[in-house]
Amino acid sequence: KHQWRSGFAKAYQELEIGRTLQGMVDHDKINNETQADYLGGFLAYSAGYPVFDNRAALLDKIYKTYPFPEVDTTGAYPSLNDRKALAQKSEEKLKDLVLVFEVGNLLAAIGQYDDARVFFKHILIDYQGREIYNNLGVITVLEALEYFPESERKYRLPLELDMTFGAGSKDGFGDKEERRAKLLREAISYFNNAISMDPDYAPAYLNKACAYYMLEDNDRAAFYAGVEAKRNPGQFPKTKTDAQVLMAMLTARGGDLEAAIQQLEQLETPSAVALYNLNQMKQTPIPAGRKPDGPDAYDIDSVKPYDLTNFDRQYRRERKEIELFEALDFRIWTPEQVDGLSASTVYMVKSPNNPSLYLQLTDAGHPGELYDGFKAGTPRSELTDLYGEPKTSIELPTGEIMVYKEVLLLLGQKGQLSRWANYRFK
Repeated sequence: KHQWRSGFAKAYQELEIGRTLQGMVDHDKINNETQADYLGGFLAYSAGYPVFDNRAALLDKIYKTYPFPEVDTTGAYPSLNDRKALAQKSEEKLKDLVLVFEVGNLLAAIGQYDDARVFFKHILIDYQGREIYNNLGVITVLEALEYFPESERKYRLPLELDMTFGAGSKDGFGDKEERRAKLLREAISYFNNAISMDPDYAPAYLNKACAYYMLEDNDRAAFYAGVEAKRNPGQFPKTKTDAQVLMAMLTARGGDLEAAIQQLEQLETPSAVALYNLNQMKQTPIPAGRKPDGPDAYDIDSVKPYDLTNFDRQYRRERKEIELFEALDFRIWTPEQVDGLSASTVYMVKSPNNPSLYLQLTDAGHPGELYDGFKAGTPRSELTDLYGEPKTSIELPTGEIMVYKEVLLLLGQKGQLSRWANYRFK
């Protein structure tokens, strides 16, 4: 789009507006080059190139090899020093986007769909990645599920949020059936965007199949789950398993419950959603666990859960803020900013539509323990034996988020605890 002004000025040079724009073309060059440096970095990153790693050294090599003057006397290009500074700023912005992405996923798990949608749309300003569109679609399907009666939500859908970094508004019109159908069609458009960026991105095919399942378009659901979601099993082995779960759900919907049960029982590595749905099909009661109320929120890095809501007042000067759409206030406290934190980060999301959310998330490899002695590496079976099956569980291509009251448990590929979080509303 950088050529629009010069092209328009040339085509309409006989008009006063054309001559005026022609006089501004030279000033566009520095703007265009700066924008190319900034957005080009994010586009390269989304394509899989680690351009933010030591980008300043890369610029030095480019200027030396071609060679370019370090300062352009025509004023059409940024100086080398400015480009290095811009590269550093871009790297800092990327780190901010990673934080926004991570919290957006946790907001989705908690059920704060409106706020999560804002987080992902904020990222899309600079970074158009497949996982962003995929997760926007998942959020939209989850929101649509709220408009289905409990009788139609017997099974858990194997929807997969992508936690690796790499929806439409409620218009108030129509009944529940119309609104949920609209949301599901919108979700499919997000999954299509993710697929267009990477045709081998299996989670988007699976999630698209889930949306068609909810629309009762069984043929399309079977095609995307039974064929397309099996792409790239080396990178997405769990997605292939979760796709088989949806195929079993389709079999059950078709009236052959015994065959559906057999499909789930024959899975080599059944996921949590597979076991949950198997219990539902067999009408087997799900064990409540020895602590039916779930895990207690416990200190992380010596921060007591009830002190989380005072964090903003206590560490007002240490916080970092990221401006988001729709008057959403996002604040962050990291170990680099707060002496009391060693291996966790505290977040606050203040929304005009929802109560303020405070969340403390451990880093990977956090050395501490949960209240009951569990720590990183604890298998899921031990967690559910004590706490029971969570009311809400979100699948990931590499694990799961188990949602309990005021506690989130994040599991890795082997179904073992990897990270956890306390969260509270104020």
